Amino acid sequence: MRAILFTAFLLGLLLPLPAQEIVGMDDFLSDHEADLIRAAQDPNERIVQYLLFAQLRIELVKQRLVSEKPGRSPEVHKNLKQYGEIMETIDDVIDDALARKIDITKGIEVLGQQGELFAADLHKIADNPAKDHWAYEFVLKDAIDITEDTVEGSRGDLAERARLVQEADERREGKRLESMSPQLREEVTKTKKEEQKKAAERERKRPTLRKAGEQTEKKP
Repeated sequence: MRAILFTAFLLGLLLPLPAQEIVGMDDFLSDHEADLIRAAQDPNERIVQYLLFAQLRIELVKQRLVSEKPGRSPEVHKNLKQYGEIMETIDDVIDDALARKIDITKGIEVLGQQGELFAADLHKIADNPAKDHWAYEFVLKDAIDITEDTVEGSRGDLAERARLVQEADERREGKRLESMSPQLREEVTKTKKEEQKKAAERERKRPTLRKAGEQTEKKP
C-alpha cells in the first residue's frame, strides 16, 4: 500500500504545474461544472466547457444588473470574480496542452470567437455604469484585462509559447529536484524515465492506417 501511495506521489511531482492545478477542482465551479470538467479529458473540449461556464457568469451579471433587488452588488462581484478565474484557468489548460504537444486548434478558435463577445459585453457594462458600479468596478476591470490578455495570447505564436512553457516547467522541476533528499531525487528521476519510456512505447504502438512497409510521403 505504501508503495502505491509513494508512486502516486512521485507521479504527482512529475506533472507540469498547470496540469496539477487542473486536476484539483476549483472552488469557483459548481459541483456539476467540476464533474463536466473531469469528464472533458480532451483540452479542446475542456476549453469549450470553461467558455460555457464563463458565458453563464456574464449572463448572470447582466441579469443582476437589470434587477433592483437587494444584494445585487455582491452577486455581480462574485460572478465577475468567478468569470476571471475561469478565463485564467483556460490559460492553464492551453499551457498544459502545449507542454504535452496536443493539438488545440479547435479550442483556440472557439476561444478567439467567444473571447471577443465576452470583451464586448464587459466593456458595455463598464461604459454604462450602474449606481452601485463602485462595488464591482475593480473586479470588472480585471475581468476585461484577463479576457483581452487570454485572447491575445491565444492568437500569438503558439510554438514560441510552448517553448516558454517547457522552459518554465524545466526550471520548476529542477528546483523541486534540488529541494529533495538524494534518495527521493533518485526515485523521482527513475520514475520519470520509466514513464517517458512507456509513453514512447505507446506512441510506437499507436495504430496507423498505413500499410506495412509504406512510408509517409515526404513533401518536396
